[in-house]
Amino acid sequence: MAAWRGSQATVFMAGALISLFAYPAQHSAIERAGGELVEKTIMPGKMHEECLLVRANQQLHYEFDASVDVEFNVHYHDVTLGRIIYLFGPSLVGSTPDMKGYRVQESQVLCLMWNNTHAEAIRLEYSLGVSQ
Repeated sequence: MAAWRGSQATVFMAGALISLFAYPAQHSAIERAGGELVEKTIMPGKMHEECLLVRANQQLHYEFDASVDVEFNVHYHDVTLGRIIYLFGPSLVGSTPDMKGYRVQESQVLCLMWNNTHAEAIRLEYSLGVSQ
């Protein structure tokens, strides 16, 4: 798990309110920010979500390819409103949509989610990165 430091922050993830003690000094996705390819199998009716901290004025970049069309979205969890704010989707796509990045004005945890709505497992390959 990531190391935590600084002041307390709260995020709403996977239907649960989670209190975090500030932002991660390291995060699994941030460690892969160099664009390392991640391969996943998503079982029928399941999803895969990858969340990472993007600091103020940074841009999240992403690319992916799925073996069949997959429901995809980019979002963040707005604790104040108690809901998910979608920046892209959800849309049924087979690979990276035209919007391949998102620049943030203030630090926030952005999440990419792939949902398998098919009766069989699907293969997903993706890479993430953060830049100034």
